[in-house]
Amino acid sequence: MAHHLLELDLTGGPPLPGLDARYDVLLRARRAVSQQGGTLLAFGLTSRHLRLVVAGVGQPTGVSRAVKVGVRRRWLPHRRQPTESTWVEAVSDDDALHAVHHAHELVRTEGVAVARSLWSSATDLAGARRAAFYDAPSARRHLALPTPPRSHRLLARHRWRPPLPLLRQVSAAAHGLPPRHRGWRASFVALALRLGHDTADAADALGLSRRRVQQLATQRCQHLGPARALLRRRVVLPVEAPG
Repeated sequence: MAHHLLELDLTGGPPLPGLDARYDVLLRARRAVSQQGGTLLAFGLTSRHLRLVVAGVGQPTGVSRAVKVGVRRRWLPHRRQPTESTWVEAVSDDDALHAVHHAHELVRTEGVAVARSLWSSATDLAGARRAAFYDAPSARRHLALPTPPRSHRLLARHRWRPPLPLLRQVSAAAHGLPPRHRGWRASFVALALRLGHDTADAADALGLSRRRVQQLATQRCQHLGPARALLRRRVVLPVEAPG
């Protein structure tokens, strides 16, 4: 079954106007996923952004549009069009738990720990809430999670691993270099290893030997911070033309 991670810019700038608006967003997200016959596996919500992990949804951008159009009409009537900023990433079965953890981590951008926030499905998966906008037992079965509180501890051990092609682009952009240049490779290796990929994965992505990748890993990297900042900001990266 296909899995996707979505990040939506709900408002294009201004915060959602209060508690009712937040709960309305979550209900709309659950409804939009269900209308496509899918399952909402996880969410994280702030006053401006929403992250979702969904399964079995054929058109994830349709979920995004349904939520954002609904938010605009109900809570932001002064906006003529919904915001265009939506990030969608296909997620493998093996990375589903990493994506769930990443969705929950969104609440940290508001200065609140995941365990202390009401605005992620970590609360529901921990058995601390039963709400109409999230089916925790269904998500737990799909993810093969144990019952709480063990499920919370298991999720805490999984971190989202961005795909290696994306990390290549981010590393090159952090150096101000085209992807065909070699000057960003040490940054790529450092970033990939920090985010949970192993040496063999990095070697395959670069077409190098593991020994060479291990050598690159020992080099001092001054671009790791900028690369991670680009990754957090979801900057639209240029695609290099073939040839």
